[in-house]
Amino acid sequence: MKTSDCWTTAYEFIASGETQNAVAFCEQTPCSGSVECQRFLGRTYYDQNDMEKAVNWFSKAAEQGDAIALFGLGSILFVQKDFRAALPYYERAAEKGYSRAYNWIAYIYQEGLDVPRNVELAVSNYKKGAAHGYLVAERALIRFTFQQGTIVNKILAVPKFIYILIKSAVLAYRNINDERIRDVPNAFTKKR
Repeated sequence: MKTSDCWTTAYEFIASGETQNAVAFCEQTPCSGSVECQRFLGRTYYDQNDMEKAVNWFSKAAEQGDAIALFGLGSILFVQKDFRAALPYYERAAEKGYSRAYNWIAYIYQEGLDVPRNVELAVSNYKKGAAHGYLVAERALIRFTFQQGTIVNKILAVPKFIYILIKSAVLAYRNINDERIRDVPNAFTKKR
């Protein structure tokens, strides 16, 4: 089997609910060299709270330039509360086009997590994420409007907020794993 065919077979296991078979399959040669398998293994071990294995697999995919794996490495550091170390991974993931990373960069600056608090930089990154359709970033911008905007801006933000709620619900109905809603707080968690 070629490395390029590995993910097709692994995905068939996943789709049929055989995640452990997908893990075993992806860990074997030649599939262990597939970026998609490496990313999947990193995410699976992250979800199982086995950060050592998650770092191992995400690192292999990141070495091949995978933006999602870079984000995964940043996320591991984030949950370990090493925000300063997480930031460059998020920045590299964003540079490679992974828009979800903009939200976490913005959040780190918004809250001043191991970096000086910088609301302007936070808003700038939320705008970049929103420009790529990331709904959590759009919601964060609306929250800023409600906190700091004029009454007119607040009124104008209400239809945008309603739109985001509806769009989130539609996306969750179609595909609960859609990246644009990945970080929406637990409203749709039960479906996963």
